[in-house]
Amino acid sequence: MKPLKPLFDSFWRAVAYCLRPDVLIFLLVPWVVVTAITLGWCYFYWAKALIVMQSWLGASESVNFILHWLNNSGLNLQKTLPSLVLIFIMIPLVMMATLLFMGHVATPLLVDLVRVRRFVKLEAKRNTSLLHHAGWSVWHTIQLLLALALAAPVSILLPPAGFLIMPVLGGWFTARILSFSVLVQHTTKAERQTIMAEHDIPFATMGVVGGYLSLAPSLMGIAMAWLFSDVMVWVPSAIGCYVLIVGFSILWFTHYSLPILQKMRNDQKAKQDAELEKKAKEKVALDAMNAAEANRKIAMNNALQELSKPAPPKLTGWKKFMASFKSKKPDPNKLAAEEIAKKAKAKVALEALEATDAAQKAALDSAKASIPKPAPKLTWWQKLGADLAKLVHKK
Repeated sequence: MKPLKPLFDSFWRAVAYCLRPDVLIFLLVPWVVVTAITLGWCYFYWAKALIVMQSWLGASESVNFILHWLNNSGLNLQKTLPSLVLIFIMIPLVMMATLLFMGHVATPLLVDLVRVRRFVKLEAKRNTSLLHHAGWSVWHTIQLLLALALAAPVSILLPPAGFLIMPVLGGWFTARILSFSVLVQHTTKAERQTIMAEHDIPFATMGVVGGYLSLAPSLMGIAMAWLFSDVMVWVPSAIGCYVLIVGFSILWFTHYSLPILQKMRNDQKAKQDAELEKKAKEKVALDAMNAAEANRKIAMNNALQELSKPAPPKLTGWKKFMASFKSKKPDPNKLAAEEIAKKAKAKVALEALEATDAAQKAALDSAKASIPKPAPKLTWWQKLGADLAKLVHKK
């Protein structure tokens, strides 16, 4: 249940934001633009498209057979069928155009609104050009059109299957377009790819939910077209409903993605701080070792100098007796004995320093070997495989 908490939390936040007046004002512009373009096309080309559709349906023997059977059953669709088929074709195209327009125009405004209110310190690190953004949208639009072309025969022959296939395709398209459009404003390419790869299942879930919510304006448009033949009545209503759903989806993706981005950057900053602290400690330890090494070398040099000094000559007999009267220096034999003792102590100190140096090097090698290597980062499907392997092993 814990992984689903961000999904539900962002859902309710998106619902609350849809009631804000500034959000409704942001959504008003796409609604006006898309409605004006759709009504303009209907004004100039609806009658011609309807004539073409009537001639195409009239030339089809299978369609005439179905219409004749429905007419005998008391359901006359001779006049309304061309309009309904044309509406079935128009609805996915209008939805796709609306989503693309809002992904490029309304998304930056809504993302900035959420960022200013919830994530003031979140830095915008966009390094993706508008051409790349447009290319992403065009590429996924081509994929969606090919998928719709392949799914259209199945949807016509089996309408219940169409109600399952079309929302899923729309949800996939919504997830790919909105996740990129929401993240492109504030992320680098590496951050965006990481988030989209690690959270692909939640993004797909949000997209599919948005796709099924889009059935509402579709069914509303079909019902109103059935009741009102005038496009000036049902087109603005259906487009307005869909614009509101797309706006909700944008806010849902935004409230889900920005906390993930902020947490990722906080984790990266904490990791960098830990690495800097570790490097500082290593530098202090290295400086201490260098200082100890320098002191050791100085001590070794002093010891070697002591060892290399020649021993004073040993006096015997009358020379020793005469030297005692010439100066008040200590006994040369005593000096020689002291010198030998100093050399012995220096030799012992040198051996102790060499033993200490060897112990320090062994301890350093052992400490380096005990540092754990970072575990490789697993993808979601590798994590799933590891969890399944653990369950099988437990059983």
